[in-house]
Amino acid sequence: MYEKTLGICVTSPKIEHFGKTAFCAGLAQVLMDEGLRIGYFKPFSWSNFLYGNVRTDEDVALMKELLGIQEDLKIIAPIQLGYYYLEKLSTMDRDVVIETISENFRKLSQNRDIIIVEMLRDIF
Repeated sequence: MYEKTLGICVTSPKIEHFGKTAFCAGLAQVLMDEGLRIGYFKPFSWSNFLYGNVRTDEDVALMKELLGIQEDLKIIAPIQLGYYYLEKLSTMDRDVVIETISENFRKLSQNRDIIIVEMLRDIF
């Protein structure tokens, strides 16, 4: 039997630092308390934090720890952006970006009921 994993996308209005990650953490805890298997995915992230010896997004590191996610950081946060992110995005092959995001979502979906997808406001 094929199981489908539900994706819940969390983003914010035109306000920076809106508390998306705090919301994701709270939502994940409520869903886990209900017995659901929860994952976390941040397809576009900032590389602003040193986690062990790997540069990643601090939200990704926090959620990896809170949820006990075993997958590699590159799976949870495949596209890392920096200060000049618009230039980087404009030079990336759109098909490759879509395939990377889709493939990593599929990997994270294995044996999980719900994936919480945290999106950057600036991408939209």
